[in-house]
Amino acid sequence: MKYTITDADIYRNQSIHNGRNMVSGLCPFCQQSSGFKINGAPSSNTVPIKCDNCGKNVIWDNQTCTILPSARENSLAGLPEDINHYYQEALNCMTALAPNGAATLFRKLIHQVGIHYGVAKVNDDISLMGIVEKMETEGHINKKLVEALRRVKDLGNDGAHVNKNEPDMDQIIIVKNLIDSFLQATVLQDANIEEYDNSKAEKIDEK
Repeated sequence: MKYTITDADIYRNQSIHNGRNMVSGLCPFCQQSSGFKINGAPSSNTVPIKCDNCGKNVIWDNQTCTILPSARENSLAGLPEDINHYYQEALNCMTALAPNGAATLFRKLIHQVGIHYGVAKVNDDISLMGIVEKMETEGHINKKLVEALRRVKDLGNDGAHVNKNEPDMDQIIIVKNLIDSFLQATVLQDANIEEYDNSKAEKIDEK
């Protein structure tokens, strides 16, 4: 989650208490974009700040330039339960600033969507990209989504193994956007089409 330094003087000297906002961004409690004022004495790398909107106190971390607890990312609604399980767990990892966990869970989510479409099964021997290619062959996704999912898979691999390509939160936010696009074009679009067809059938029945 990105936050903006709104008063550089206060940020450089956090012992100042003059009622001006130091940072602005999303509050983890009210989930609204707000300003935050210092609400106590700073200590080492942190300082207590208060949301202008809801009045809740949070902690500003000077090292990571983030608010603790972290604001939860926006969640897609209407996902099938088996897919939503991995999606919500990945968002929980994002809230906990755990990019390795989020990366591996978004990767697992692709496999679960493959199961949803009948092109994969639990403990499948087929590779994840093999599952993705099957979804493309059967018309569930296009080539652009194949490339998006390839990147999700790659970061998920990095999150699951010790290597030099450790996922970071900036990458996870991008990967979440890729996953959201994938889900909106597949299972959520399926639900929209079904809802439209049902509404049309109801109108025919009324005649």
